[in-house]
Amino acid sequence: MIHDNLPFIVIGLTTGSVYGLMSVGLVLTYKTSGIYNLAHGAIAALSITVFSIVFRFHQWPLWISLVMCVPVLGFVVGSVLERIARRLTNASATHKVVATVGLLLVVEWLAPTIRTVMDKLWPVDVQALFGAAAPVPAVASAVAASSGCPPPPAPSRTSSSGTTRW
Repeated sequence: MIHDNLPFIVIGLTTGSVYGLMSVGLVLTYKTSGIYNLAHGAIAALSITVFSIVFRFHQWPLWISLVMCVPVLGFVVGSVLERIARRLTNASATHKVVATVGLLLVVEWLAPTIRTVMDKLWPVDVQALFGAAAPVPAVASAVAASSGCPPPPAPSRTSSSGTTRW
């Protein structure tokens, strides 16, 4: 009986723990700064994206990846957020909400940008990572999807004269 429900228990505990940590972070941010940070989840996703890129695809050691993503990235993002929050202390509630929505958009823009920069600095050997039979466009789309980045745009099918090629 318990053996059949064990996967659901583990998934429920994991999901509940993540929701609990996120809600504690939201409450702590609101109580200390008076700003309801709508970009809270995006900032967590940015940290996960950077960890995924450096650990899984660039194969850095686990402890270096964790140190880079938790204390280092946390300090940098926290410092930026602290400066933004100081400027918003006397702002109206509307301005605070708009600022956090803007921060959300900036953070969502940062994830694919960081991935692009890191791929240029430390290229991933796709054939060695996934095997010789893996098609590179499919692997690139899978990497983009797993790191939270939007897939690259489809190649244009129009020629220089404006006609559609198939």
